Amino acid sequence: MGLMITNDSFIALFDGQPQSYQEWRKRINIYHLKMKLQKRSAESILNIIGSLQGTAWRLVENCGLAKIDGDSAFDDLMKTLDTALRCDARVRLRQDFDGYFTHLPRKPGQALLSFITNHDEKLQKCWGTWHENS
Repeated sequence: MGLMITNDSFIALFDGQPQSYQEWRKRINIYHLKMKLQKRSAESILNIIGSLQGTAWRLVENCGLAKIDGDSAFDDLMKTLDTALRCDARVRLRQDFDGYFTHLPRKPGQALLSFITNHDEKLQKCWGTWHENS
């Protein structure tokens, strides 16, 4: 996956690919909460914008920085990115089911614990996506 972390601020970098957006989104929520607790919300927004690449960067590169210290700056930024990058749950449902039912055999030499961890992760994705659709 294209997820990297910078050493200076420990912020997850987003590569602009829709398939890595969901994980990046969760990590950014945690990062922003940490920065908010340290009373550095405006810096958090600047770091998040600076960490974007590709399509994600092009979505926000022209946004005004005047309201960067506003209470809704983070929510507004995430709303902009969500609109363009969040996959519909119905699209993920097929991908998750394919991953669970067709791409899960135990590989030669794979440790049992590793196989079980992969199995549980894919099963969790299926259930999460299934519940979003129902």
